Order: sequence, then C-alpha cells, then structure tokens
Amino acid sequence: MLHQTINKGGMSEMVHVDKVTIPPHGTVEFTPGGYYHHAHASQSGR
Repeated sequence: MLHQTINKGGMSEMVHVDKVTIPPHGTVEFTPGGYYHHAHASQSGR
C-alpha cells in the first residue's frame, strides 16, 4: 500500500495513492512527511 502524508489545517493525514509518476531520470523519496509504503506480512500457511 502506498500513502502520502498531507497537511490540512495543521493536521497531518495519510491518504492512499494508487501510483507515483516519476519523470525520466527523476527520483522519489520515501521520507517522513512524504510518501510512505506499508507492506503487510503474508499470513499464508495458517
């Protein structure tokens, strides 16, 4: 799951992002207050 932290009226909120467009030779950083990737551990075998 990919989220982006946004600030609305002094309150931070994480919103779901479907994709991030990176221009040729561009970069994206996963930093506090920016984009956030949340990986879930597999529950298989239970």
